[in-house]
Amino acid sequence: MPDEGIKKTIRGFLQALLDEDADKVLQYVTDNVIWSSPDSTLNGKAGLKKYVEWLREANPEVGIKESGLGIIVDGDKAFTEQILSGVHNGKKWETLALCVYEFRGEKIKAIRTVYDRLFIARQVSRGLIVKKAMKKVTGALGRGLVEY
Repeated sequence: MPDEGIKKTIRGFLQALLDEDADKVLQYVTDNVIWSSPDSTLNGKAGLKKYVEWLREANPEVGIKESGLGIIVDGDKAFTEQILSGVHNGKKWETLALCVYEFRGEKIKAIRTVYDRLFIARQVSRGLIVKKAMKKVTGALGRGLVEY
C-alpha cells in the first residue's frame, strides 16, 4: 500500500476509536490482529471490540492527537508519535505515546503502543498518601537527573 494509504488507514482507525464505532474500527484490521500496550494485549477482532466498548467508560474525553514526528511509513510498517489524553476519576491526564503499526495488505495486523502509565497515574492520583507515594516512586526513578 502506498505511504499515503497507510497514513489514511491509521488516521481512519484512530478516528473510529475516538468515535467509539467498534464496527468501523474492525474494518481496519485483520481477523487475527494483535494490539500490545502497557495496559494489555488484545487478540483478534473480539479483543479489539471489547477494548472499544471499554474505552469511553474507562477514559471519558479520551483524545488522540498527532504530534512530533506524526506518522512515518516504511514499507508495510508505520510509526506514530501522538499525545493521548483523557479523564480518570474527574482528573485530566495527558501523555506521549509511540505506536508501531504493521500491515498485511490494506489492513492493520499488529499494533505496539508504548506510553508511561506511571506518568498518567501521577497526574490522576488523589489523596495525600497516594500523591506522596507516587512522588516518592517517580522521584526515586529520576534521582540525580530531575528535580521534583
